[in-house]
Amino acid sequence: MHEADAPLEWQSKQFRSVMTMLCDEVQYFTYQFDADDTLLVKNGQKFQDYEEMKVDIFETRIKSHMACIDEMMNNCYHMEQAYLEQMLLKLKALHSSVLHYKLSLQNGNLDVKYVKGKLSDCKEFLSEVGLPKHKSRIVDLTDAGPGVGISNHEVKMRSLEEVRIMNYDYYVRHHLAPGDSSHNEEERIQSYVGTSLFVLYITLHYQMHYQILS
Repeated sequence: MHEADAPLEWQSKQFRSVMTMLCDEVQYFTYQFDADDTLLVKNGQKFQDYEEMKVDIFETRIKSHMACIDEMMNNCYHMEQAYLEQMLLKLKALHSSVLHYKLSLQNGNLDVKYVKGKLSDCKEFLSEVGLPKHKSRIVDLTDAGPGVGISNHEVKMRSLEEVRIMNYDYYVRHHLAPGDSSHNEEERIQSYVGTSLFVLYITLHYQMHYQILS
């Protein structure tokens, strides 16, 4: 990721870094509190445990950001301080909504609308800060199969579609030579996971959405 636009004069690098990280967190947890996911809590204890763990992580992240903003406000520009004070108020309201959700989770009466509303408030406020737009720079490493080669017409079309939709700054596709898959970071990680599952004799079970199956 890099800043594609010039930042506003009053925004320091530290301010942009903190606010950009908050943007990512808010977007990530907006996806995490999807209605279909929360409904799965009623399907058993393992879903309940996962939801409680997710909420605990979310609460920890909010507290971490609030502490970071508190510390930063002691040494920042006047304009930055005004935005940080407002952001801190938004985070406190979001934290209260998370505590409310945790209580509803324990009572078995899920109420996620309050959390999603406060997430939306944070997202709206962050959009008003005027952070420079970010663009991704992608290096795509593939194996040596002909179906993923850079000269393959379908690969070119898929890559072009992805670049246009995601608006990348630049996109590099590296088609590895035969027998060179060990240089592909993704394949190395997959091999470690596969080996671990084999050694522990673990079988993965996938939760499929009924809409897909139908």
